[in-house]
Amino acid sequence: MQGLITTGVNMMDTIMVGSVGETELSAVSLANQFITIFHIFCMGIGMGASVLVARYYGMQDKPALKNTITIMLRLTLALSMLFCVATILFPQQIMLIYTVEEDIINIGIEYLNYSVITYFLLGLSLTCTIVLRNVGIVKLPLYTSIATFFINVGANYIFIFGKFGTPRMEAAGAAIGTLIARIFEFSIICGYL
Repeated sequence: MQGLITTGVNMMDTIMVGSVGETELSAVSLANQFITIFHIFCMGIGMGASVLVARYYGMQDKPALKNTITIMLRLTLALSMLFCVATILFPQQIMLIYTVEEDIINIGIEYLNYSVITYFLLGLSLTCTIVLRNVGIVKLPLYTSIATFFINVGANYIFIFGKFGTPRMEAAGAAIGTLIARIFEFSIICGYL
């Protein structure tokens, strides 16, 4: 359930931007496909580490547990940096993988530009959540994901549609809403770990 909610945060961007227009919907949906690739890689890192985390936690081997988590975090940071640099340097090429329509590409680039920092936040909170679940701490990640989902919906509403005196930002507003939600999630999960 918690993994579904985590995926749902980015999905809500697509759903909410869909009410703005078809071009925006397509752009955010396609940009999120690239972010989903990153999500899958992070899941691989986290699941790979989870085997060792569960073993060392059960054995009460704290130095080995700490080393495993450190390696996992370093790999996640390296992957985050790779995706971040690729998004900063090649946003048009990333969008060209999915479409050739100029309007969709431009909106997708705007969404990706606002989403750059979320690679670090998503990657670290996702892998740390997997570690927490493997040591028997399941409620905190679940409740945090639920709160993150609702923070994202609220922030999206404010920034996409320009509510409460903010400018109407459409696709960029969806990215800002997700960034705010990911900051919250990162703070709780990684702060607790």
